Amino acid sequence: MLRLPKSWNIYEVLVYRILIVMFLLSLSRVGFYIFNFRMFPDIPLSQLLTILKGGLLFDISATIYINLIFIILQIIPFEFRYNKKYQDTLRYFFFITNGIAIAVNSADYIYYRFILKRATTDVFQTFEHEDNLVKLFFQFQLDYWPVVLFTLLLIFIMILLYNQVKAEKPLAKNRILYHLINVLLIPIIAGLIVIGARGGYKHSTRPISISNAARYVENPRDVAIVLNTPFSLIRTIDKKVLVKYDFYDEVKLAKIYNPYYIPCSVVTKRNDNIVIIIKILYNHNNITH
Repeated sequence: MLRLPKSWNIYEVLVYRILIVMFLLSLSRVGFYIFNFRMFPDIPLSQLLTILKGGLLFDISATIYINLIFIILQIIPFEFRYNKKYQDTLRYFFFITNGIAIAVNSADYIYYRFILKRATTDVFQTFEHEDNLVKLFFQFQLDYWPVVLFTLLLIFIMILLYNQVKAEKPLAKNRILYHLINVLLIPIIAGLIVIGARGGYKHSTRPISISNAARYVENPRDVAIVLNTPFSLIRTIDKKVLVKYDFYDEVKLAKIYNPYYIPCSVVTKRNDNIVIIIKILYNHNNITH
């Protein structure tokens, strides 16, 4: 069995842990497809592979947004970042933030069946007037226990893979050069973060949005497979949602307008047929009716 080396350079460890999250989001995408297989019929294998490939772009963006603080706290060029307590704190921070992201992504396995799209921030408005959210939450765990088990499996894999390696402080022969390299790496990593979060490096590239997922599907229905829920939630923060306006209540509206036509039973019915004949005559450039 292949074993990973226990101690890595802190930057190698950072890349490894970012890849863990991307791997889990890809697994979660496969889970989303499997749990909702009947809602995505007749997707050829070639198209499914294109969807999974396109989903990586959104996974990279979501991973960076979720782990931005974690990344910053790992790359700051100070010696205390190798401290055991500091690394332990970051480990639990990583587990909590990414565990929540995985759980939210899994919740959409079921919620998608009701709204036919990935959850966005308008979901909070949907449940803001619910008085029994706690009861609904635990009922969800019971009713959809396979999803819960799959989510726990993903979190277990995350913890297992994370603990395979640890960051070790290198023995620097030239401390000035060592610190200079660490400082110079900050703008390079910052640039990579921006590129990953935006979804591209070109100057004309705008930050990718939910609509960009349509590039990787032939049927708009399949867009939900390309996306992941953390990305959908993050990209719809502060976005305007459709507001339902109620200008009249049902009682007032019934007095003003009745959409149902009720024919009068007193009037005698007539069986007349009306025929309209339209004759068009063309005379060179002039048209007369």
